[in-house]
Amino acid sequence: MTNTLNAKILKMLLLVPAFIFCFSTYAQAADVRVLIGTEAVNQQYAITGTYQAIDLFTGQAVAEFPSGCTITAKREGPTIYLLQDGQQTAASSVGFSVTPQTNEGRIRYNSLTYRGGFIAIKTNSGTGILPVNLINIENYLYGVIGYEMGFSVDEEALKAQAVASRSYALASVSPANRFYDIKNDTSSQVYKGTMGEAQEVIAAVDATAGEVIFYGGGSKPQVVMAYFSANAGGHTESVANVWNGATAANSFAAVSSPYDIYAKTFGEANGLSWPIRQYSWQVNYTAAELEKIAADHGKNIGTFIELRTSTTGDDGKPTASGRVTKLEIVGTGGSITASKDNIRTFMGGLRSTLFTVVANAGVYLKDNFGTLAKSDNLSELMAVGFGGEPAKINEGAADFYVIDSEGVSTRSKTANNEGVSLVGYGHGHGVGLSQWGARGMAAEGYNYREIIEYYYCSNSDFYLGKLED
Repeated sequence: MTNTLNAKILKMLLLVPAFIFCFSTYAQAADVRVLIGTEAVNQQYAITGTYQAIDLFTGQAVAEFPSGCTITAKREGPTIYLLQDGQQTAASSVGFSVTPQTNEGRIRYNSLTYRGGFIAIKTNSGTGILPVNLINIENYLYGVIGYEMGFSVDEEALKAQAVASRSYALASVSPANRFYDIKNDTSSQVYKGTMGEAQEVIAAVDATAGEVIFYGGGSKPQVVMAYFSANAGGHTESVANVWNGATAANSFAAVSSPYDIYAKTFGEANGLSWPIRQYSWQVNYTAAELEKIAADHGKNIGTFIELRTSTTGDDGKPTASGRVTKLEIVGTGGSITASKDNIRTFMGGLRSTLFTVVANAGVYLKDNFGTLAKSDNLSELMAVGFGGEPAKINEGAADFYVIDSEGVSTRSKTANNEGVSLVGYGHGHGVGLSQWGARGMAAEGYNYREIIEYYYCSNSDFYLGKLED
């Protein structure tokens, strides 16, 4: 491992002047750079196994570290120093790559243990060092798949996640970022090093080793940025209707995702509410809350009037899934608008943009077909009892009491336009693989290749393949 990695680093140093040093060569087919913490003037790593340090300016090996010691990367002004158990061993004007001499090498940083090594390089701010784990892609996936898909999951769903996560990570490798390729949280993929290395996860990664999703043919096909989300709510969506910057290489088609309902059936069967909420959900807003959301984003809309939405995509056609692409909070003093997936954070953290707006001036009842029926005369709303006799609901009480997956909530019988409810489906952006959909498909006997091909390869320009050695 070390000889191969060092050869890559030396080759890069021969080709690129130090003052414009770039790390793109690190993350060819085998390696990725993962940001595992925040910038600081000191970074400490306890190591297991022997490690070697290479000066990124000269390309020369400058230090060897024995198993069991602590390596400190410290920045003072324009210089980065490496210390072994507090004693200085090397200095560089650019930084270091510190890599294991064997596959058994481990580093421990901020209470978590990682395979591979680390990079210590100066940041643009001129004050600190970023902690970056330099690791083989397959070893990286050992620490990702369980946290992204779950651990007690059908093996075919885990394999599908391994292919998607491998593709996503390798497609994230970019010379434009000289510091790291991918983060360790939900902004990229959740990664917690060896803490995620369950036996079933390792087996799924090994069984799909090197398999990725490609776009295009010819001599240089591209690895696809294989987006995925927790639950598509019954239908995935195209990149263009979720984010800006869609390209041919990430425009896999939106598809129906009927097995997303597996989250609901799984939750009901196991007495769990959180999977159910990842399939269907409701959020209620008062008029005052909507006015505050607008104010928090810099707009005084006066008194809330209505919430307007559009499901029209950039191409002028309705979104394939019915996702909202534009939301406008309208008041007596103006309005404010949010677009595409930004709507989720704009509204305080919506689970998805696949929702319908329901005004709270009345009460809405859902029949067994899922159809909503509205009653405006709340005080006269009646219910039919077991014997067929009609009776007023909560007669004598000022409120209705409603039980849903979130618990008991109240609704005033006399309130007039006090806000809105968003009745929604799914959890996440809805692009690419639906993780609950994959689990549902696996439970029905589909294998990982069929799952990947369904979510990503309905367009013939996308296909499942294997990286060359």
